[in-house]
Amino acid sequence: MRTFFTAKPTPASRTVFFGSPTPEERISCPEFSQLTPLQQRRVSLSAAMSTLYLANSLPTMAVLLSAVASWPGLVEADNVWDTFSSPFHLLRWQWKLHKAYGVIKEEPLTLTSVNPGETIQPHPLQIYISTVVARADFPAVGGFNLFLNGWAKYQEDSDFQCCLAQAGYNGSFVPEVFTQVKSWMYHQFTNWIVDMQASEFSCSISREQLSALGIDNFSHVALVQHSCLEAPSVGVCLKVSYGTVGASQLVEWMEYQRMMAVSSVFTYTSDLDPPAQAVVDYYVRLGFLTALPAHPPPSKGGPARGFRRPRYETQAWVDEIWAANDCKHRMGGYDYLIVMDVDEFIVPQRGLETYRQVLDIVKQIHPYAGGFSFDSHVMLLDWGATRDSPLQVGKYTLCTKEPNYDGFDRNSRWASIPDRTFFVLNNLVVPRKPYVTQPVPPELYRLLHYRRCKPQWTGCHTRQRLQDQSMLRHERSLVERILALPGLDSLLYADPQYVLNMRHWLDTVGTQLA
Repeated sequence: MRTFFTAKPTPASRTVFFGSPTPEERISCPEFSQLTPLQQRRVSLSAAMSTLYLANSLPTMAVLLSAVASWPGLVEADNVWDTFSSPFHLLRWQWKLHKAYGVIKEEPLTLTSVNPGETIQPHPLQIYISTVVARADFPAVGGFNLFLNGWAKYQEDSDFQCCLAQAGYNGSFVPEVFTQVKSWMYHQFTNWIVDMQASEFSCSISREQLSALGIDNFSHVALVQHSCLEAPSVGVCLKVSYGTVGASQLVEWMEYQRMMAVSSVFTYTSDLDPPAQAVVDYYVRLGFLTALPAHPPPSKGGPARGFRRPRYETQAWVDEIWAANDCKHRMGGYDYLIVMDVDEFIVPQRGLETYRQVLDIVKQIHPYAGGFSFDSHVMLLDWGATRDSPLQVGKYTLCTKEPNYDGFDRNSRWASIPDRTFFVLNNLVVPRKPYVTQPVPPELYRLLHYRRCKPQWTGCHTRQRLQDQSMLRHERSLVERILALPGLDSLLYADPQYVLNMRHWLDTVGTQLA
């Protein structure tokens, strides 16, 4: 069962109950008291006119508060309802559960129970929640804290996830923007052991995480056992991060992935320089990145193992294949997995805004696709910067005309559907039968690879080139995202001029582009 609550912002001290409003509750709600008696009856009955398209086959219970109104119970799958909301604004949307990307509200918000006798269950756990209340002061001071009161079976599994979503301007929730927060048992009364113990839970987000997520409204919660991941979502595999990686370059790449609605990034780390390691640790704390140290076994009698150059190149390439296949398993719950490097950027075209939208189109056309290939165009840094920009990815606009140039014309990148994938290489996906690989139509994207020529690349400086400005439409948004990161100056302590340049650019050139 998936259950959603919705509510308008209210003072932290006030509790709004879902259900038929009492006269006192009608008086206390400004929107409701301003309506005519006929309009009040229509709002109170709007439960029967709520829009919810249920895409999965599980029974779903939803509760909607608009002024003061409720939806009283279970809804069968595949039913479609119409809703009056905010009052008398007709909404219609199609909804599926999505994996978290971002989220949360700075203002305190009160959410509470369903109709009498009804509870929420993070199915199949023996946990039943009757009341949900949000507050800002405890336990995460200045953060967002959701308290849930109900019952739980004694000494049975009580771990579940809160799936939190923001509210749109019209009061409906935004399904593409979710965050997943692990619950913890705040208190359980065990003086007497009975069939169901009175139990309290909390899902909390720290002030730092709240600021970094940077979304200004939040009004919905669903409870699930394992993951909010129920619909198309994208995981990105960074394989192994090692050696000297520019900290500012890594921040640009991470924030761009967040702009592209990536759900999560995974990487192994090996002998990273301290400034880059600080960035890795930062995004781990935000919950966007999972990073584990890589410890390749020693080669008996052979060259030393490792990733930082000078190294045993062939062994390092094989080790990256190990890391890519590890991602295939660790991120197997995602609908799509992209293996890429920190100097590569996929830029959706034709009005598309996310990686998921691009891949969904190809999958819809080719339902037996198990792997998706992207042709890359190298932004050769050797050709020099072509414009002033505070971003490294904004300085260069000259790229190779022919795709996949790496000296051998094979430098494509791949996405895959994990449960359709046999194995992956650095530049190849081998799907399980009967699935096939499918090229992504070039009109849907540009894959830009920002790097210098390798010594072994032939004809590097004489390759045909063209001007590509597709990345520039994200320039201002990316600068704003980076500058909004809490603790940015201490995060990029090794490159203070980078931060100063961004602030100056936004105050001058950036304002002209607004």
